[in-house]
Order: sequence, then structure tokens, then C-alpha cells
Amino acid sequence: GQYLVEEMARKAQQLSIRWGVAGRTKNKLNDVLQQASTVTGIADLSSTVDTVVANITDRQSLIEMCQRTKILIDCVGPVGVTDEEGC
Repeated sequence: GQYLVEEMARKAQQLSIRWGVAGRTKNKLNDVLQQASTVTGIADLSSTVDTVVANITDRQSLIEMCQRTKILIDCVGPVGVTDEEGC
């Protein structure tokens, strides 16, 4: 996930793409974005990239996350461990 966030940050800056990250806790999402800022040299990603808190145990949060996006890239895995009901 971290590598993908770093690459998305680079591409989004080049192509002026609006993008976001989703996960179970806002603090961890901000940590990933701060690390990506450090690695890529792109300032303040945690303030400019949308963050969505969503959890596999909260079906409504997954529905709301999906309603906010056009493209979804899933970096969760392994599926046998994380997939309780499927999405």
C-alpha cells in the first residue's frame, strides 16, 4: 500500500488527478501520507489528499467509500485472512 500511495502521489501531481486513500484509522492514513511526502518530496499530502475511514466490519462505511469513487484499487490481503463476507 505504501508504495502505491507514493506512486499515486507522483502521478497525481503530474496529471492533476484528484485522489484519496481509505483505511481503518485516520491516524494510520495520515502516517502513510506523511511518509509518502517524505519519500516523494511532495509537500503536505496529508492535507491535500482525501482520506476515508472504512472498515470491512462496517458494511455502511464500505458502501459510502465506494460511492465516493470512480476507480478503486484494493491493496488488502491476503484475502483468505481479511475477507469475511466479501464486498
